[in-house]
Amino acid sequence: MRIKAYFLRFIALVLIVLLGFSACKNSQKSQDSQNNTTQQDSPKTYTATDSNNQEYTIMGDLDSLNISPDSNAPTLLVLSALDNFLKDYAPSFNILKKTFKDRLRVLILLNKPYSSDEIKDFNAHSQADFMILNPKDTALFDHLKHDSLDHSFNMLLYYKHQLIKMYQGIVPIEMLQFDISNLKD
Repeated sequence: MRIKAYFLRFIALVLIVLLGFSACKNSQKSQDSQNNTTQQDSPKTYTATDSNNQEYTIMGDLDSLNISPDSNAPTLLVLSALDNFLKDYAPSFNILKKTFKDRLRVLILLNKPYSSDEIKDFNAHSQADFMILNPKDTALFDHLKHDSLDHSFNMLLYYKHQLIKMYQGIVPIEMLQFDISNLKD
């Protein structure tokens, strides 16, 4: 009898401890979700300038990005360095701009601040017909450098501030044209 009573007390004690741990875990989860919503309510804001010194404000994260001045057209945001890879792709971006005219905005967001002379040289050699955004620092690029962005050259297609498709490395222009053509209002 005595052993049975001790055994029942032991089982009751174990259940109380387990319930206590479970309550602590649930409490921690609700605190974490409250912290996440607080952080999401105040998105970071970054600025970059184009070759005309017009300032662009970029807010949000990889999945939902707001780039002001705003455009109703889909945006192809290219994250890149000012290097030969971008120079090789420049004719493709020019073709996209000519094909879609005002129905597509092509923005190149550089990985770090460059001098205006470097950007002018790039524009002269590539005959760029798209906007190159020169960030004030690397914070924006580092913020967007997500685990899924593991290449040095990434293209992100946004429509109505939402990420539609992500491209990494070499992508045929026909694929970009197809995806952009299939965007519906």
